[in-house]
Amino acid sequence: MRNSKLRSVRVALAVFLAKFRLGLSNRVLATIFDLKGNRTVSKIINQLRQVLTIDFVPHRIGLNHKLCIVMDDTYIPIQNQDEYILAVFGPFLADGHNNNASIIQHIMKNDDQGIASWLHDDDVIIVDHGFRDAVNSMEELGLCVEIPSFLKGKKQFSTQEANRTRTITKNLLHNCIVNGKTKEWKYFNYLQNSSLRFLPDDMDIVCALHNAFRQAVMRDPTNGIELAKIMLEQIQKENELDK
Repeated sequence: MRNSKLRSVRVALAVFLAKFRLGLSNRVLATIFDLKGNRTVSKIINQLRQVLTIDFVPHRIGLNHKLCIVMDDTYIPIQNQDEYILAVFGPFLADGHNNNASIIQHIMKNDDQGIASWLHDDDVIIVDHGFRDAVNSMEELGLCVEIPSFLKGKKQFSTQEANRTRTITKNLLHNCIVNGKTKEWKYFNYLQNSSLRFLPDDMDIVCALHNAFRQAVMRDPTNGIELAKIMLEQIQKENELDK
């Protein structure tokens, strides 16, 4: 992308980011950046979308890391524990035919983005209760699925079940953090019908921007490793108060 008489590359990028981060209308953006009108703003956004999708997104998002996978249901971002989003699947309609389990089954069955061939036997998949109906499908692929325990008619968990569930939930916390950050982009709060065809590319761009400029929630990774060791050491520890 090059500078033009109407705008510089710097201004074009600022227009795009203001549109997505703040959710401003094209008319407001045209006024702020002293552009000719709505069509000029729309043209700039489309140009940036194409450039970022080709030259930026592939370097910042994709299935190219070995890690423990955590899955959730906001456009199914898959990320490791440094809040890096590996890949984005979707969008999927919010109707009775789509839920966490059916979506992940669809992704695995159709090998979206080559995910099934990318995964290996005994890779760990951490999921929440919403994926319970897909656990068998993932285990049939040789994956090790970790999901919080279910009470199944009991009044409370055993000590081991409670400890295990807390350990899994601790890892799932990062999903909520990352999903919350993607929802800070106000452009997605209300989408025009004309923008729906760009939704997959737009979500890829936002997640790639997150990866490029994210700030880790855990400021001290060493402390996190020590905390994980303590949790694993005590996971089989008996509850002395029950005795």
